[in-house]
Amino acid sequence: MSYSPERLNENHSFDFFDSGEPDLDEWPQKHALQDQNDGKSATHVWTDDGGEYVVGYYTLLPTITRADDGRIFSILRPGKYQGREVAGVLIGKLALDQSLRGGGRGIDLLADAILTASEAMTLIGGRHVLIDPMRDRPRLREWYLEAGFKPIDGSDRLYLDIRD
Repeated sequence: MSYSPERLNENHSFDFFDSGEPDLDEWPQKHALQDQNDGKSATHVWTDDGGEYVVGYYTLLPTITRADDGRIFSILRPGKYQGREVAGVLIGKLALDQSLRGGGRGIDLLADAILTASEAMTLIGGRHVLIDPMRDRPRLREWYLEAGFKPIDGSDRLYLDIRD
């Protein structure tokens, strides 16, 4: 079965969603739709065949990296760019139901998140995708690095330059 992301709406259900991470399972039920309605973020979901039950999701939000953010700004700033801020997209949440683990579904969900972020930046501007992997999950951090994200010295945050 192939999955296509769609924007979260009130008809989507997280009732049976189980990523194995309680925080990632509970957050969308309590906050995702309200945050989306408030304009804070946008959550996109994969659903089962019936289109109701969520089997994966990611949440994107705009982010600004400023000159006073230190090393990260010098990495992300375009070559001769004179501004003091660089726009991007933060992947705030990304979770896949345990039933879909294995077979490359996680990388497919990440690719959908990056593609959606890239499309948004094409329309409104931006240069990079950021993610903050869970600190207590070194294997997850390694997975993002293998997927092409790069580390930022002195930070847990990882980045992907969409110009590359």
